[in-house]
Amino acid sequence: MPWDPPEADSAAQTRQDSGVVTNDGTATRADPVRRSDPAAPATIGRFRIDEVLGSGGMGVVYLARDPFEPEDARAVALKTLRSPDPVALMRFKSEFRYTAALAHPNLVKLYELGVANDTWFFTMEHVPGADLGEHLTLRSPPGALQAGVLRDVFAQLVDGLGALHAAGVRHLDLKPSNVMVSDEGRVLLLDFGVAALKGGQTRGTEGHRVVGTPLYMAPEQARGAPTDTRADLYALGVMLYEALVGRRPFEKAGDSALTIIMRKCSEALPHPSDVVALPPECLPLADLAHALMERDPGARPTLDEILAVLRPELASSGRALGATAVALVGREEEL
Repeated sequence: MPWDPPEADSAAQTRQDSGVVTNDGTATRADPVRRSDPAAPATIGRFRIDEVLGSGGMGVVYLARDPFEPEDARAVALKTLRSPDPVALMRFKSEFRYTAALAHPNLVKLYELGVANDTWFFTMEHVPGADLGEHLTLRSPPGALQAGVLRDVFAQLVDGLGALHAAGVRHLDLKPSNVMVSDEGRVLLLDFGVAALKGGQTRGTEGHRVVGTPLYMAPEQARGAPTDTRADLYALGVMLYEALVGRRPFEKAGDSALTIIMRKCSEALPHPSDVVALPPECLPLADLAHALMERDPGARPTLDEILAVLRPELASSGRALGATAVALVGREEEL
């Protein structure tokens, strides 16, 4: 299948210093909405708009309040669809349906899907925090790595990913801007606009166009080949590799997206410890990152094998590991 570079990572391009991340992967802007700005409506449907949280390739995300809720009720994030062409609208609705049916502490909560004056939107949990890259820059920067911080963050991420996979959903666009860490340390997996249902159409491809982020996608996804949950594990490995080394694997200055894809499909991946000096306590994490990025999906570790590295105290005690043991609560299907 011919490969066409995906859309730019607009979330990363628009990231602000204020550091509240929404399900769109975009960061909060602390400035309140200027009512004279035509792009910032006073209301959308029944929801009152308080602030612009961010803008991504798919649309704009606002901080909003429901006037029918008590004044002290928590605000929600309201995500709008920028251009409701048929494919974009299908992805927007699918993002809501895939996630709204799940309840898990490491998956963002979605509340309501609606349309007002031809503007499609859904509301979701709004939790102050920072995206994964920003969080690790502060808590475990290159040169001062903290193995405990990395284990905790990635174990929670695997818990969320395990819940998603148990529900038969592949994410297919896992990257730091789609992972949020709240101020209390809770890790949330965000942005399911490219997700695919198990046994259904692989929504990582649309016609002859591959959808996703080249630096993080698995080789089989980049080729447009059939994917399963192991494509998400490859992306997890890229993020862990980046956290350890300080840069993404196979990336060189000036490379096109196609060049990066060709390199990851043909070149050997250097072990993180061969790229930078790592503290001894981070070496098992380096081995894990390298194993997750195996070109053959069948050679990648399972979720339980991953958690045995991230939570060795549970593995040694014989206790059940999180990805398979965390309760997954389905909501009533409303759509």
